[in-house]
Amino acid sequence: MSMRSPLGHARAMGSTRSGTEDWYLERLQAVALVPLVVWFVISVIGGLGADHASLQAWMAAPGNMALMILLVGTLFWHAQLALSVVIHDYVHNRTAETVSLIAVKFACILLGVFLIVAVLKIGLGG
Repeated sequence: MSMRSPLGHARAMGSTRSGTEDWYLERLQAVALVPLVVWFVISVIGGLGADHASLQAWMAAPGNMALMILLVGTLFWHAQLALSVVIHDYVHNRTAETVSLIAVKFACILLGVFLIVAVLKIGLGG
């Protein structure tokens, strides 16, 4: 039995000070995703019923290709940070937590690169 109060125990644990930066980055990415997602939804609605050649011509425009790459990169970076927070909060086994964090990071990188290559291939006429 400890004579230390709960507050004293919490203070003794200290702070890693890493959560503030992740929290700030998540909010910043969420703000960046709002106009990108609105642009994407408007573009998809405008392109309903278009054929592959029309999609390729639309994607070949430098602005559209750049915005699509920004959307994909920001979306997967945001997803990776958010899933990491969930894993830190709810996975209590250290090994499972580490494996899960690595798997999420690799999956987001792999899917993000795959989609960026697909955007480039469509936009550049491949």
